[in-house]
Amino acid sequence: MLPLLPVLLGFLFFGFLWWAFSPRGNKKNREPLPPSPPADPIIGHVRVVPAERPELTYVKWGKEHNTDILYLNFFGKSTIVLNSVQAAMELLDRRGAKYSDRPDFPFMKEQGWQRNLAFFSSGPSFRRHRKMFQNAFTTANCVPYREAQEMEARKVVGRILKTPQDWQSHLIMFGTTVILRIAYGITVGENDDPYVELAKKASFIISNAGQTGATMVDNFPFLRYLPKWLSILPSLKLAREYYPYVRALHDLPFAAVKTAMSHGVAETSFVKKMLEEMAENDENEKKDTEAQINTLTDADVNGAAGTIYVAGQDTSLATLSMFVLNMTEHPEVQRKGWEEIESVIGKERLPTFADRDKLPYVDCIMQEVFRRYPVVPLGVPHKSAEDGTYKGYFIPKGRSTMVANAYAMLRDENVYKDPGTFNPSRYLPIEKGGAGEPLPIGQFGFGRRICPGRHLATASVWMVMATMLATLEISRPKDINGNDIIPAPTFSTGIVSHPAPFLSVLKPRFENVAELLS
Repeated sequence: MLPLLPVLLGFLFFGFLWWAFSPRGNKKNREPLPPSPPADPIIGHVRVVPAERPELTYVKWGKEHNTDILYLNFFGKSTIVLNSVQAAMELLDRRGAKYSDRPDFPFMKEQGWQRNLAFFSSGPSFRRHRKMFQNAFTTANCVPYREAQEMEARKVVGRILKTPQDWQSHLIMFGTTVILRIAYGITVGENDDPYVELAKKASFIISNAGQTGATMVDNFPFLRYLPKWLSILPSLKLAREYYPYVRALHDLPFAAVKTAMSHGVAETSFVKKMLEEMAENDENEKKDTEAQINTLTDADVNGAAGTIYVAGQDTSLATLSMFVLNMTEHPEVQRKGWEEIESVIGKERLPTFADRDKLPYVDCIMQEVFRRYPVVPLGVPHKSAEDGTYKGYFIPKGRSTMVANAYAMLRDENVYKDPGTFNPSRYLPIEKGGAGEPLPIGQFGFGRRICPGRHLATASVWMVMATMLATLEISRPKDINGNDIIPAPTFSTGIVSHPAPFLSVLKPRFENVAELLS
């Protein structure tokens, strides 16, 4: 039997030869590739792209090369980085038919995300899942969830009042409870609930597994088949360690809904609705070839609900953590938000969705939270289905992927004045004292891959932000000398970016807050 190390080295050597000499399209009479930073022979930009927060480096390179589009090479695999909304809209939105596909994601599959909408290539499965989400989460179809969102927002503030030092855990609880109610109709208990623990595990692997599509397993898929005892890649070991939790996150609540439905006690939910629609399909439809392609299966509904679970929970948690961070850093913004709420609502009741149109500054705070620290900075890579051009640059197909750098777009100095500054007033009209700058674009993706749950997600985080502003004072902690401790957290690298734990003091804004919440 051959030793394993020489075999691996042989694979790598012949892979490099294939990369170096394989044809990559007709190079005659074509446009040049987009600007590219210096790279190493054979391995390309693997060494020069940092493992942590590569979006910052892409911004730096874009400025150095005076371009909104970059070309990178990872072991012969081309990556096009889009650093502006203009580039993303032109390629991912207007030319969505060409650039809406996905590459294969072996590393995500190793984690257990086999039937997640974000990772589907174009085809029948993608269309089925996209249709499910588009129908379920239109603006109108999100209205029935508002009662649950308002209730869970008030619950999370009530928990914070009881144990304010655990505010981060309470935000995790909110993200889990509201999504479980919407996706599965399940009402969870307190922080030791097993569903909450599963959500924490899934959130960790999503947020700490590195840049999507750019791991060693993505570049060399055969590494998936290494035996478990050979832990030469820490990321692969991490994926395998968390695989059971990701699968349990899908299977346990889904099984609970099916059991409740069999006993006639299931609450209204996305899963229940989808399973009921499946049961209504008659046998004649199932015999039709086109109907078979579009017919949902249990695996489809299971995967779709799991997508809602982790995407909704994790992005809500990250966004609300960013909100607390920004309110801790900017007490003057927090004060203006509270003053607007007090002028419209007073102290005798709590905000509802009916108040949203009357609270423009609170809405601007949410938009600025989205913009300043986008929780999905790079998103999931697109795949080029055919050769194309942009601004005279050649965009290769085949082994080419395309990444929308939301961080760069939302800090574009050509769009936003002082983009690093947290300034919600930038979105207000000039006649109302604002700067009239455009609302952020890019935090939910582009084109056919734009997040179909964005209306639901926006409503959830707005409700929590408004409720917290109305009831809580968020302030900086003090050091032993009485000086403010200003948070300066680091951020995780993954599909979703979370701030590292930081200190913040949360306390009731006025005396009868607890009574209002009850």
